Amino acid sequence: MKHYRMILATLFVALIAFTGLTAQQDKSQSQPKTTEHLKFMGIPIDGSPEAFANQLKSKEFTLNSSSTPDIIWMTGTFAGISDSNVLIYKSPSSANVYKVRVVFPGQDSWSQIEIRYKKFKDWLSQKYLLIESKEEFQGYSPERDSSKMTKLILGDCNYWSTYGAGTLNGTFLGSVYLDLMSISGENKGYVRIEYEDYLNGENAEQGFLDDL
Repeated sequence: MKHYRMILATLFVALIAFTGLTAQQDKSQSQPKTTEHLKFMGIPIDGSPEAFANQLKSKEFTLNSSSTPDIIWMTGTFAGISDSNVLIYKSPSSANVYKVRVVFPGQDSWSQIEIRYKKFKDWLSQKYLLIESKEEFQGYSPERDSSKMTKLILGDCNYWSTYGAGTLNGTFLGSVYLDLMSISGENKGYVRIEYEDYLNGENAEQGFLDDL
């Protein structure tokens, strides 16, 4: 994960430089240094998960019970979709929040879930830099919507897009990941968006490595 994060940061800087959005950027810098953080709903992904959750409460999110102590689970309206689940992840090394995941309500129609995925892909592409995207099925590409849904439920569907988030001068702040997922035992598909802060993500990775 740390290696992937470094590659993503490097790609972000390279693409920003290539498109001419930066000036005087040091091209040899593989890990841009910053004290800024990626934001979720306007809230920096930093500080204690409890403080982060309190700010979401002000946006009318409600707290749910969670069986995992390092994850806070909340429900509310995100990007106009009610009953969206938001998971707040705590870093084991710094006790700061480092990642926020949104899981939208499940859908049992491929056409509906594909429309939602493409809508968010378009919106995210307007705000963040699209680094890589893949939309395909394993084995063969089915024609019928019912067969596509079956592929998704069985885990044979690869629909995902990775974005880099940063400042206008090319400083990497974090990554945003959009994908389709399924849950074992459910005949539904889900659209998921994950926001990971670069600085706190690095700290979290170090904490995981310290456990090994």
